[in-house]
Amino acid sequence: MAAALWRNASLLPELEIEKKNSFLATNTEDAMTVGIYDGYIGMMKYLIKGMERSILTQPLIIGCGGYGKKIVPYIKDFKYYQPDLVTIGLSYLYEKYYKK
Repeated sequence: MAAALWRNASLLPELEIEKKNSFLATNTEDAMTVGIYDGYIGMMKYLIKGMERSILTQPLIIGCGGYGKKIVPYIKDFKYYQPDLVTIGLSYLYEKYYKK
């Protein structure tokens, strides 16, 4: 989302995405950061709730990836954070199916 802003709006600066203390921004950079960061958290919460309604159960939700560590503290539905989940999964699949 942030990369699309920076690529398609030449006057918008590229900036570090981090949690701000307020939703009320006093400049363009803070407004972009709040919109991107807190908008992403809101999107994740909405997706999780939608999935729970669809499967009619409480799934185990694991945060992963680079930005995962930044958002997991703000979404109570995440039970764990595993930065290398994809790599661990691929390694497991390799060991179980390909190596034989």
